[in-house]
Amino acid sequence: MDERSSTLTLARRHLVQLMRQVGHGRVEGFPIVNGEPVLIPPPRVVYELRVPAGAKAPGPASEKSALKAAIIELFQLFTRLGNASVAWLEVRDGLPVRVAVEPLDDHLESGSLRGRHDHRA
Repeated sequence: MDERSSTLTLARRHLVQLMRQVGHGRVEGFPIVNGEPVLIPPPRVVYELRVPAGAKAPGPASEKSALKAAIIELFQLFTRLGNASVAWLEVRDGLPVRVAVEPLDDHLESGSLRGRHDHRA
């Protein structure tokens, strides 16, 4: 599937941009409503720094750049969740690697959240 940044909703593009800015660290405490991240008010951002500072995080991508599989899978998870609270989203090299969520929809069972990968902490 050839997905591009320009095909994402504005909310999803803002989360991708935030993950790129973070580089290494966590984005904490934001809700997902109808599968969309809600970043207002801004979530807490915790940067993981190397001493001495290591490689630079990736710069901003153009809206025409292809999305990485990790980003596509994250948003597929958000869509499956529908409504949830994200405790934290761990980011490495500007890409999501782990996410801790609390589903807010009663109809979701823990088994339905596990796809090909286990996204629990």
